Amino acid sequence: MCIEERYEEILETFDSYAKPLVFTPGDNEWTDCTRHAYGDWDSASRLDVLRKVYYKEAKSLGVETMPLVRQADISPYAKFVENSRWVHQNVLFFTLNITGSNNNLQIDREENLTEAFERNRANKAWLRDSFRIAMEHDIAAVVIATHAEMFANSDGSRVPPAFADIVNEMRVATTRFGKPILLVHGDAHRFVIDRPLSQFGAGRLLNGNFVRLQVYGDPEVRAVRVTVDTDTPWVFGFEPLYLE
Repeated sequence: MCIEERYEEILETFDSYAKPLVFTPGDNEWTDCTRHAYGDWDSASRLDVLRKVYYKEAKSLGVETMPLVRQADISPYAKFVENSRWVHQNVLFFTLNITGSNNNLQIDREENLTEAFERNRANKAWLRDSFRIAMEHDIAAVVIATHAEMFANSDGSRVPPAFADIVNEMRVATTRFGKPILLVHGDAHRFVIDRPLSQFGAGRLLNGNFVRLQVYGDPEVRAVRVTVDTDTPWVFGFEPLYLE
């Protein structure tokens, strides 16, 4: 599954979707490729190939495409073409390349550590810049899309070290922005809706504006329809789709 030909096959499927499709990679696409069963690849080399195959232009995949603002095109982080953002009906969406399998932090592979630390810096910079744009333009809500399950506990009281930096950035941004934020991710293969950054303080709920949607995964592969209505207090609604 870690060979370029397989990536190209999947790209054909993505490009067959009628509406714009934005792809952010997960661990199966590159970080897991170091495993013997998947070919003993260097994970960074697989990420390089992913970038070449899926991120040729600053636009979405699909039959109907839409333009994207990419971190690589407007910042010093020139290789991070996979981190992108767009605005639709006063909601800002952005992607971050954060993956499962410990976010590629493998202490026995120095080259992986170097890659992971650089990507972590890029992700933090992209998150900060995206929320800066959201606040400057009075955006009504923000959606973050990534892969990794970053919360060991649903209340956010324990975060694995590989994700501590970026989760702390999310916590700070949540407090400053103050409006609804939705984090969408996969990785753990279970359907979850919760508020992992919320806590009580000074007699009130803090960071309750941050909602997390963890989508289904194998063996229960289903979609979730997300509705967005900025005229309602919570903005986001969720409907699991069950196919016969």
